Amino acid sequence: MSDLMPEGIVGFGRNPMSLPNQLKLTQFSYCLVSHKFDDTSKSSNLILGNSGVVTGVSYTPLLKNPSMLPFSGYYYVQLEQITINDKIVKIPHKILNTDSSGNGGTIVDSGSTLTSLAPSLFGPVANEYIAQMAPGQRNRVVIGELSLGNMVCVKGAGEKGMVIPEVGFQFKGGVKIELTVGNYFNGGSGLLCLPFVNVTFEVGLTGSGPAVILGNYQQQNLYVEYDLKNERFGFKKQVC
Repeated sequence: MSDLMPEGIVGFGRNPMSLPNQLKLTQFSYCLVSHKFDDTSKSSNLILGNSGVVTGVSYTPLLKNPSMLPFSGYYYVQLEQITINDKIVKIPHKILNTDSSGNGGTIVDSGSTLTSLAPSLFGPVANEYIAQMAPGQRNRVVIGELSLGNMVCVKGAGEKGMVIPEVGFQFKGGVKIELTVGNYFNGGSGLLCLPFVNVTFEVGLTGSGPAVILGNYQQQNLYVEYDLKNERFGFKKQVC
């Protein structure tokens, strides 16, 4: 694992000064290697422009952005359901939609490490995750404050006999991103954590922002495509 600091940060958002806008790109894509660097010794690929014919890509529409800054520079998608072991989590769907002030909704952000969930989403997801654990293993689930925020973790998740519930995010059009153990975050002390952090604000307050921010832990080993010409977001599971 490299401990070198990056030389700079490149902006790929929708704002006028972003690299895609300056280069007048109609598409860009990437495939993020595992954070554990266990799949390949190569770095992640970034393709500026059309990547050619890529089969098996699932698409969901990119939504119209709120006009207010900084929300106008984000990539919004319509998250419709969160599932655990294919059971739909009961969540307040109102905050999955974005209002004119930029509150609510879901954005994709490769610059965010973990996925952020508003409290009214994080709570139901955490509770259903525990409910889907085997009865004798529910005491292994820890919900607590780590260095990066309030997270759901499992003690000894890699031990023989441990069964980890499958978590899925379903978007408009029926397309779905499913998490594997490889998407989990090492919380230390034998804890393996869902790549979700409970944000400190509740959606609905002025300026609070998106209810869900899909971070790069959730994008590991996915081919991710931003089709700006056709206003759609695509992804495909693969080893990057």
